[in-house]
Amino acid sequence: MKTITTCVHDIIRHQPFLDDAIARDIVNFSGLAEDLRPEVEKEMRKPVKVGSIIMALRRYAPKRTKINMNSLRELGDIIVRSGITEYTFLNSKTIIANKSRLLDAVKDQTGVYLNYSSNY
Repeated sequence: MKTITTCVHDIIRHQPFLDDAIARDIVNFSGLAEDLRPEVEKEMRKPVKVGSIIMALRRYAPKRTKINMNSLRELGDIIVRSGITEYTFLNSKTIIANKSRLLDAVKDQTGVYLNYSSNY
């Protein structure tokens, strides 16, 4: 059976910015506990007291890793794009031919971003 502590720790581990803020000791545990309460209650399937969540937050000890700035610089540029639309197609006998036609249609257009991925 899952405990409140493990539930809270799982939630935090899936939110890297929150994990970092707790590691830097800049989080109001009372406010965070109120914010996490509905999600914890949903996972626990029972009412949970805010004090229990606060205690679970205090028990949480995130890994304090020293950031190597040189390795961050080596990552390169980060490009953010907006206005992107995603399409998903069912696998069919004609999908490869149609993918080829789509690539031909956009190959000479500037400012067009096309990403194709498959999971065969």
